[in-house]
Amino acid sequence: MNQFFLSLIYLAGVFLFTVLAGLFSGLETAFVCTDYLKIKSFKKERLKAHSNLEKFYLNPESFLSLTLIGTNFCIVVVSILFTLILIKARVDNPSFWTTLILSPVLFLFGELIPKSIGRIFKERFLLRFLSLLGFLESIFRPFIKAIEFLPILAIKLLFKKRRISQTSESLSPPRREILTRDDFKIMTETLHSEGEIDRVEKEAIVDVLGFYQ
Repeated sequence: MNQFFLSLIYLAGVFLFTVLAGLFSGLETAFVCTDYLKIKSFKKERLKAHSNLEKFYLNPESFLSLTLIGTNFCIVVVSILFTLILIKARVDNPSFWTTLILSPVLFLFGELIPKSIGRIFKERFLLRFLSLLGFLESIFRPFIKAIEFLPILAIKLLFKKRRISQTSESLSPPRREILTRDDFKIMTETLHSEGEIDRVEKEAIVDVLGFYQ
């Protein structure tokens, strides 16, 4: 009986970490596809998640490293738990069956479906879990920093020192901390289309900033 309940616990763990792997995968796609200016115009969520959003936007490597760590950690845990289930069931060659069964399951529920959800519902999906991601980022920060450092270390080992500065600059994404006039134009159009400001307010902003000069 104890073995049976233990197997149920393992099975619940397989389900839980499969869902978590899908969550990290979907959030990665949502982050890549999300319009930063549009997501900042959501007033209710912005109050709670703006700090995490700003932090990840200014340092996208941190976000992508976090989702990479989360996805791979969950996949490893799922594989271990499912293998233990097969071992307790006295299945021959459990590693083979784990690979055979989990490969399509993880591809479907850990990659394909979550990425589709993240692409379709990108802004809302990302905002819902930004607080959780901020918490996880604080826990896994040492591992994230290590992952960010590894590409730089590899470049230093493979290329001459005089090319390091140019290579590092090419790998770093552009960081925009100041909004341009075009950015304000996009934000104004977004707020108007979503009913946050009326036509008169929109025209007043346009006249002040001279968008159409």
